[in-house]
Amino acid sequence: MTETHDHRIAHLFRSPLGWIGVVWEGEALQTLTFGHARRDAACRALGEPPRRRQLPLTERQQTLCDRLLAFTEGAPDSFADVEVTLDERTDFQRRVLEACRQIPYGQTASYAELAQAAGRPRAARAVG
Repeated sequence: MTETHDHRIAHLFRSPLGWIGVVWEGEALQTLTFGHARRDAACRALGEPPRRRQLPLTERQQTLCDRLLAFTEGAPDSFADVEVTLDERTDFQRRVLEACRQIPYGQTASYAELAQAAGRPRAARAVG
């Protein structure tokens, strides 16, 4: 499924990890959800209406979908080059997501470490 709402594009596809949903704002990634057993669950997670209208993706959008699918099949990818938009997030959420993007491929960080990196060391629960 690919849909457009003004300048937002939503796309859903199957993967070995379940349904993946992606929303772009222009060419920037806005929302990503995965691991859904059903298509309609991925739609709900994106906050998108469950429609079936097909629209073509841009080359950049299709490439990201292909990379996500390959990642679910075991191909390593850091996705560090993917442009994301954080406009609809709070300042704290933006700082947490930016800290997440700094985690090297194949490594992990605890919620406490991310809270510290976001400037709120006692906010591990909020990070979760």
